[in-house]
Amino acid sequence: MTMTEGNLEEWYVADGAIVQPGDLLYRLETEKVEVDVDAETEGTVKHLIAEGTTLEPGHVVGFIFAPGEEIPEVLPTPTHRPETEPPTLAKPTSLAPKASPAANEPGRTTAAETERRPSSPA
Repeated sequence: MTMTEGNLEEWYVADGAIVQPGDLLYRLETEKVEVDVDAETEGTVKHLIAEGTTLEPGHVVGFIFAPGEEIPEVLPTPTHRPETEPPTLAKPTSLAPKASPAANEPGRTTAAETERRPSSPA
């Protein structure tokens, strides 16, 4: 089951309050769980969404402005966090193992070229 919506139940900090990393910001409730969300950084909290609002996953609920950062009078109103592209992985050029240079030297015998002897019963 995929989460389709959540409800911002309660802000634990006032709009304009200064928070430290780890301070509780708000409680989000979904069909399955209630989650307390904490601050990841220090700064001034500005609410975008009021308590009791139902939201889609990924919806922006507020901002934390860094200490000393100017807080605009009119806040931007994004509906979702900016999506980040997944990292690009390099594709292997070949999946086949490569022989070491020593295997190609003249006079070297590889295991496949030696005579096989069955082991005797113990």
